[in-house]
Amino acid sequence: MDKRNYIKKLVVCVTGVFFSYFIYGYFHEKIAKTKYDGEKFQFFSILMFFQCITNMIWAFSESCLHGDKIRENRIPQHLYLFCGCTYLFAMLSSTTALKYISYPAQVIGKSIKPIP
Repeated sequence: MDKRNYIKKLVVCVTGVFFSYFIYGYFHEKIAKTKYDGEKFQFFSILMFFQCITNMIWAFSESCLHGDKIRENRIPQHLYLFCGCTYLFAMLSSTTALKYISYPAQVIGKSIKPIP
């Protein structure tokens, strides 16, 4: 791949990631902050459930499309369980935090954490 095509692909990917996160954050905050019949949204665990189902369907479809490229997995399964549980806790915590802070403030808070 020549440098010009590489830069085009990089710009498209970066733009896609930023645009996707922008839309995701906008709708996530809109769901969390909007009052429905005078009450704020309270069903964050259901929201997380549907988000996880969507992630699962996407991962399954990708593995079906690109399964021949996936190498034999040598990672112990209990590590996947641990990572999945911590991911769920982190996502549920960050989604619930939207009751108290805005999505941009949450993103800034996540981005200034120390890097190990």
